[in-house]
Amino acid sequence: MKNAASRRLVPAHSGLVALGFLQYVVERRAAGDRRLFPDLRKTGHGYGQSVSRWFGEWRRERGITSHLTPLHSFRNTVISRLRAAGVPLDVVQEITGHENDSVTISVYAQRLPVARLREVIEKLDVREGLRDLR
Repeated sequence: MKNAASRRLVPAHSGLVALGFLQYVVERRAAGDRRLFPDLRKTGHGYGQSVSRWFGEWRRERGITSHLTPLHSFRNTVISRLRAAGVPLDVVQEITGHENDSVTISVYAQRLPVARLREVIEKLDVREGLRDLR
């Protein structure tokens, strides 16, 4: 874990649920896996390097060559779209795992209820994200 903010609860978007993500989680647990993606290997940079390599290969296999689709562009896209939807910065930071420099929020505020986080996550249009992969 990078820092305290990186450990967080973020609800799965209904689009992921519709694609069978929760069933996948159940299957991984039933198989005895402690991690969601057991094939990823930890490097000196954590798991991120393995994920980035996998995603790069996945893109090439599908002919996706846009420079707008590296793995980290998803974080940029999520932040930009939530901001455009009027989501307050502290809520975006809680979802993305970014630290909040405000003493009021970082020291005194409790985590937001999952129901509120779900409302925010649902503001993301997954179909729009899929169009970005072209």
